[in-house]
Parts: sequence; C-alpha cells; structure tokens
Amino acid sequence: YSMEFGIFVKEGYHSRHAVLYDAKSWSDHKRRQLADRLSRQELAEKQLQQELAERQKCVLLNIQRQKGFHQIVNNGRKMHPLYLPQIDRSKE
Repeated sequence: YSMEFGIFVKEGYHSRHAVLYDAKSWSDHKRRQLADRLSRQELAEKQLQQELAERQKCVLLNIQRQKGFHQIVNNGRKMHPLYLPQIDRSKE
C-alpha cells in the first residue's frame, strides 16, 4: 500500500472488517484506544482501593463490637460467648 494510506486489519477479524485509515487518523485512533484502556485501569484500581478500605473498616468495626460485647457480658473479663456460664433451666 502507499505510505499515506494503509489497510489495518484488527487481529482475529475477517479482512472485510478492515478499516481504511490514513496514517494520522490511525495514530489518533491508537492513542484514543490507549487512553481508554488507561482510564479503565485507573478506575478499576480506584474501585479496588475503595473496596479494600471498606473491608478494613468493617474488620475494625467488628473487632470493636466484639470487644464491647465481651466487656458488657462479662464485666470486663474477656470471655468468649461460648464459655459464658449457662443458666441451668432444668431446675425450674
């Protein structure tokens, strides 16, 4: 093909899907594609960071809640709820 016109076929496409680009519009097209991909990547990373922060916050909240629960139930003696003295209902 001549220098200023090229037929660019996307990989895996049939040749009738080939698009006729001149060199400038091709490089613009490529640049746009790259920018798209980068912005998508950044978005994904941002979402991941948010999820991690949320999860960490949840974990911290859970730990605090458990501590509070143990203290309330056992006057500050930290015992697992399973080992708390059971009320014996058989005598009632």
